[in-house]
Amino acid sequence: AGYFRDGELISTEIIGSQVHVFNGVWQGNFTFEYHFTGGWNLANTAFRKVNDKYEVIGLNVYQTEMSQKEYNAFTLTNKSILHYVIFIMAIIVPLFIIISTYYCIRTPIQNRKWLWVIFILLGVSAIQINWTTGQNAIQLLSVHLLGASVFSSGPYAPWIISVSFPLGAIVFWVRRKRFIEASDDMDNFTNLDDSNGAPQG
Repeated sequence: AGYFRDGELISTEIIGSQVHVFNGVWQGNFTFEYHFTGGWNLANTAFRKVNDKYEVIGLNVYQTEMSQKEYNAFTLTNKSILHYVIFIMAIIVPLFIIISTYYCIRTPIQNRKWLWVIFILLGVSAIQINWTTGQNAIQLLSVHLLGASVFSSGPYAPWIISVSFPLGAIVFWVRRKRFIEASDDMDNFTNLDDSNGAPQG
Protein backbone atom coordinates (compact mmCIF):
# COMPACT_ATOMS: atom_id res chain seq x y z
CA ALA A 1 0.00 0.00 0.00
CA GLY A 2 2.92 2.33 0.66
CA TYR A 3 3.89 2.12 -3.02
CA PHE A 4 0.71 3.88 -4.15
CA ARG A 5 1.17 7.53 -5.01
CA ASP A 6 -0.09 10.30 -2.77
CA GLY A 7 -3.06 12.46 -3.61
CA GLU A 8 -6.54 12.02 -4.99
CA LEU A 9 -7.31 9.11 -7.33
CA ILE A 10 -8.10 10.53 -10.77
CA SER A 11 -8.69 7.35 -12.80
CA THR A 12 -8.35 3.58 -12.83
CA GLU A 13 -7.94 1.55 -16.02
CA ILE A 14 -7.58 -2.19 -16.58
CA ILE A 15 -4.80 -2.46 -19.15
CA GLY A 16 -4.14 -6.20 -19.19
CA SER A 17 -5.99 -9.42 -18.48
CA GLN A 18 -5.17 -13.09 -18.91
CA VAL A 19 -7.44 -15.99 -17.91
CA HIS A 20 -6.72 -19.66 -18.36
CA VAL A 21 -7.97 -23.00 -17.04
CA PHE A 22 -5.55 -25.89 -16.55
CA ASN A 23 -6.64 -29.25 -15.14
CA GLY A 24 -9.90 -27.65 -14.07
CA VAL A 25 -8.17 -24.87 -12.09
CA TRP A 26 -9.14 -21.32 -13.08
CA GLN A 27 -6.49 -18.61 -12.82
CA GLY A 28 -6.66 -14.96 -13.78
CA ASN A 29 -4.01 -12.26 -14.02
CA PHE A 30 -5.05 -8.62 -14.21
CA THR A 31 -3.10 -5.38 -14.50
CA PHE A 32 -4.50 -1.99 -13.52
CA GLU A 33 -3.18 1.50 -14.06
CA TYR A 34 -3.92 4.14 -11.42
CA HIS A 35 -3.57 7.86 -11.93
CA PHE A 36 -3.24 9.91 -8.76
CA THR A 37 -2.62 13.62 -8.45
CA GLY A 38 0.80 12.58 -7.14
CA GLY A 39 1.71 10.31 -10.04
CA TRP A 40 1.08 6.92 -11.66
CA ASN A 41 0.94 3.32 -10.47
CA LEU A 42 0.69 -0.13 -11.97
CA ALA A 43 -0.82 -2.94 -9.95
CA ASN A 44 -0.78 -6.58 -11.01
CA THR A 45 -3.03 -9.09 -9.27
CA ALA A 46 -3.25 -12.86 -9.77
CA PHE A 47 -6.29 -14.86 -8.63
CA ARG A 48 -7.05 -18.56 -8.38
CA LYS A 49 -10.50 -20.07 -8.02
CA VAL A 50 -10.74 -22.80 -5.38
CA ASN A 51 -14.07 -24.36 -4.27
CA ASP A 52 -16.03 -21.54 -5.93
CA LYS A 53 -14.02 -18.96 -4.00
CA TYR A 54 -11.27 -16.69 -5.24
CA GLU A 55 -7.93 -16.35 -3.52
CA VAL A 56 -5.16 -13.90 -4.28
CA ILE A 57 -1.92 -15.68 -5.19
CA GLY A 58 0.07 -12.66 -6.30
CA LEU A 59 0.07 -8.89 -5.87
CA ASN A 60 2.62 -6.40 -7.19
CA VAL A 61 2.56 -2.60 -7.21
CA TYR A 62 4.91 -0.41 -9.26
CA GLN A 63 5.44 3.33 -9.49
CA THR A 64 5.71 4.80 -12.98
CA GLU A 65 6.56 8.23 -14.29
CA MET A 66 3.77 8.37 -16.87
CA SER A 67 0.80 6.47 -18.29
CA GLN A 68 1.65 3.26 -20.14
CA LYS A 69 -0.25 4.65 -23.11
CA GLU A 70 2.22 7.54 -23.29
CA TYR A 71 5.22 5.38 -22.40
CA ASN A 72 4.47 2.88 -25.20
CA ALA A 73 3.37 5.45 -27.78
CA PHE A 74 4.98 5.06 -31.19
CA THR A 75 7.59 7.75 -31.74
CA LEU A 76 10.76 8.13 -33.81
CA THR A 77 12.61 10.28 -31.28
CA ASN A 78 15.43 9.02 -29.05
CA LYS A 79 15.72 5.62 -30.75
CA SER A 80 18.78 3.51 -31.51
CA ILE A 81 20.26 2.81 -34.93
CA LEU A 82 18.73 -0.69 -34.80
CA HIS A 83 15.28 0.88 -34.31
CA TYR A 84 15.69 2.96 -37.46
CA VAL A 85 17.17 0.11 -39.51
CA ILE A 86 14.30 -2.25 -38.69
CA PHE A 87 11.73 0.50 -39.24
CA ILE A 88 13.14 1.30 -42.71
CA MET A 89 13.37 -2.39 -43.61
CA ALA A 90 9.74 -2.86 -42.51
CA ILE A 91 8.85 -0.40 -45.27
CA ILE A 92 11.32 -1.51 -47.96
CA VAL A 93 10.82 -5.28 -47.71
CA PRO A 94 7.02 -5.25 -48.29
CA LEU A 95 7.47 -2.84 -51.23
CA PHE A 96 10.16 -5.08 -52.72
CA ILE A 97 7.90 -8.12 -52.32
CA ILE A 98 4.88 -6.37 -53.90
CA ILE A 99 6.96 -5.19 -56.88
CA SER A 100 8.47 -8.66 -57.26
CA THR A 101 5.02 -10.24 -57.19
CA TYR A 102 3.85 -7.90 -59.95
CA TYR A 103 6.82 -8.79 -62.16
CA CYS A 104 6.35 -12.48 -61.38
CA ILE A 105 2.77 -12.31 -62.65
CA ARG A 106 3.98 -10.57 -65.82
CA THR A 107 6.91 -12.97 -66.37
CA PRO A 108 6.30 -16.00 -68.61
CA ILE A 109 6.84 -18.94 -66.26
CA GLN A 110 6.03 -22.28 -67.87
CA ASN A 111 5.00 -24.33 -64.83
CA ARG A 112 3.14 -23.53 -61.61
CA LYS A 113 3.50 -19.78 -61.57
CA TRP A 114 1.10 -19.62 -58.60
CA LEU A 115 3.70 -21.44 -56.45
CA TRP A 116 6.24 -18.74 -57.29
CA VAL A 117 3.72 -16.04 -56.37
CA ILE A 118 3.17 -17.65 -52.94
CA PHE A 119 6.92 -18.12 -52.45
CA ILE A 120 7.56 -14.45 -53.21
CA LEU A 121 4.78 -13.18 -50.94
CA LEU A 122 6.25 -14.88 -47.86
CA GLY A 123 9.29 -13.70 -45.94
CA VAL A 124 11.23 -16.27 -43.92
CA SER A 125 12.85 -15.96 -40.48
CA ALA A 126 12.61 -12.57 -38.78
CA ILE A 127 14.23 -10.02 -36.54
CA GLN A 128 11.80 -8.57 -34.00
CA ILE A 129 12.10 -5.47 -31.85
CA ASN A 130 10.11 -4.08 -28.95
CA TRP A 131 9.78 -0.46 -30.02
CA THR A 132 9.57 0.85 -26.45
CA THR A 133 12.43 -1.01 -24.79
CA GLY A 134 14.59 -1.85 -27.81
CA GLN A 135 14.68 -5.51 -26.80
CA ASN A 136 15.17 -7.61 -29.93
CA ALA A 137 15.22 -11.26 -30.96
CA ILE A 138 15.85 -13.37 -34.04
CA GLN A 139 13.22 -15.94 -34.98
CA LEU A 140 14.60 -18.51 -37.39
CA LEU A 141 11.36 -20.48 -37.71
CA SER A 142 9.06 -17.68 -38.76
CA VAL A 143 7.03 -16.77 -41.86
CA HIS A 144 5.48 -13.35 -42.56
CA LEU A 145 3.11 -12.36 -45.33
CA LEU A 146 4.76 -9.49 -47.27
CA GLY A 147 7.86 -9.95 -45.12
CA ALA A 148 6.93 -7.69 -42.20
CA SER A 149 4.45 -7.16 -39.40
CA VAL A 150 3.65 -4.39 -36.94
CA PHE A 151 1.31 -4.99 -34.03
CA SER A 152 0.38 -3.98 -30.53
CA SER A 153 -1.87 -5.97 -28.20
CA GLY A 154 -3.62 -2.80 -27.02
CA PRO A 155 -3.34 0.97 -26.53
CA TYR A 156 -1.25 0.44 -23.37
CA ALA A 157 1.05 -2.22 -24.84
CA PRO A 158 4.33 -1.68 -26.74
CA TRP A 159 4.57 -1.89 -30.52
CA ILE A 160 6.35 -4.95 -31.89
CA ILE A 161 7.93 -4.70 -35.36
CA SER A 162 9.15 -7.78 -37.22
CA VAL A 163 11.01 -7.95 -40.55
CA SER A 164 11.66 -11.14 -42.51
CA PHE A 165 14.15 -12.04 -45.23
CA PRO A 166 12.50 -11.85 -48.71
CA LEU A 167 14.01 -15.13 -49.91
CA GLY A 168 11.36 -15.88 -52.51
CA ALA A 169 11.60 -12.43 -54.11
CA ILE A 170 15.39 -12.60 -54.31
CA VAL A 171 15.38 -16.11 -55.82
CA PHE A 172 12.80 -14.96 -58.38
CA TRP A 173 14.99 -12.09 -59.59
CA VAL A 174 17.99 -14.42 -59.84
CA ARG A 175 16.00 -16.81 -62.04
CA ARG A 176 13.84 -14.34 -63.96
CA LYS A 177 16.22 -14.12 -66.93
CA ARG A 178 16.13 -17.91 -67.27
CA PHE A 179 12.34 -17.91 -67.24
CA ILE A 180 12.27 -15.36 -70.06
CA GLU A 181 14.90 -17.21 -72.08
CA ALA A 182 13.06 -20.51 -71.63
CA SER A 183 9.83 -18.89 -72.80
CA ASP A 184 11.56 -17.39 -75.87
CA ASP A 185 13.07 -20.79 -76.73
CA MET A 186 9.65 -22.38 -76.43
CA ASP A 187 8.10 -19.74 -78.70
CA ASN A 188 10.89 -20.18 -81.27
CA PHE A 189 10.44 -23.95 -81.18
CA THR A 190 6.68 -23.56 -81.64
CA ASN A 191 7.13 -21.15 -84.55
CA LEU A 192 9.68 -23.47 -86.17
CA ASP A 193 7.37 -26.44 -85.78
CA ASP A 194 4.48 -24.51 -87.30
CA SER A 195 6.71 -23.44 -90.20
CA ASN A 196 7.84 -26.99 -90.92
CA GLY A 197 4.31 -28.27 -90.81
CA ALA A 198 2.84 -25.58 -93.07
CA PRO A 199 1.56 -26.75 -96.48
CA GLN A 200 3.75 -25.90 -99.50
CA GLY A 201 2.31 -23.65 -102.22
